[in-house]
Amino acid sequence: MIAPRPSLDGKPSTADKPLHSKGLAVDGPDPLHANAYVSFERPHRIWRYDLAAGGFTGKPVPVISQRNLPRMRSDGGIEALAVMMPGPKDTTRLFAVTENSRDPRGNIRAFIIEGRTPRRMSLRLSNPYRPTDVARLPNGDYLLLERHFSLLAGAGMQLRHIRQDDIKAGTVIDGEVLLQASAPDHSIDNMEGLAIRRDTKGSIWVYVISDNNFNPMQRTLLHMFRLKQQTTIMPRHTLTPGG
Repeated sequence: MIAPRPSLDGKPSTADKPLHSKGLAVDGPDPLHANAYVSFERPHRIWRYDLAAGGFTGKPVPVISQRNLPRMRSDGGIEALAVMMPGPKDTTRLFAVTENSRDPRGNIRAFIIEGRTPRRMSLRLSNPYRPTDVARLPNGDYLLLERHFSLLAGAGMQLRHIRQDDIKAGTVIDGEVLLQASAPDHSIDNMEGLAIRRDTKGSIWVYVISDNNFNPMQRTLLHMFRLKQQTTIMPRHTLTPGG
């Protein structure tokens, strides 16, 4: 189903009052009977849509507003958003990563959001990549999708594996790089969307999609990978193309 996304007044956004949405996360296995959390920039904020009660036309509820967040670049807000495993009080927690807002040491700003107060943390910058999406694995870990683009080098993408135990307030997290790909050696474009599912046989599938920005020079691509777990001294993961 596709429907106009309503604003706080319940009316769809318009060309003169656009909603600059960036990240999306749902808190249940059935998206049509779950809460959808959407991050926006200009101004920075997160809203919650109760799809079970209001469907695609229900009014959103503010989760956090710009005044609760630190100063961030107008075009570098919360790009990657995922629902975390429930906390001790079984409350909804969000893992949020900005696209290109930096802390004083030059790392990417990130947050654990529970209630109205975001707990700050950072993601170690992996030049030239910038975060575009994050998704939670069945075991509670995360995959982070990052991209880069330049007229000289073209498009590139990267996937990092972030362990859930490393996500703590006040820390600088990093992650093992599972995949790097760049054009023209690989068929990629502006890779922005990430989703994960586990099939009935237990295999974990990773989907990555690009945004063509309505630009005839760009393409919408959907890639699928199978996440294979390898056990050496410590658990590791590798990605293989799906087919």
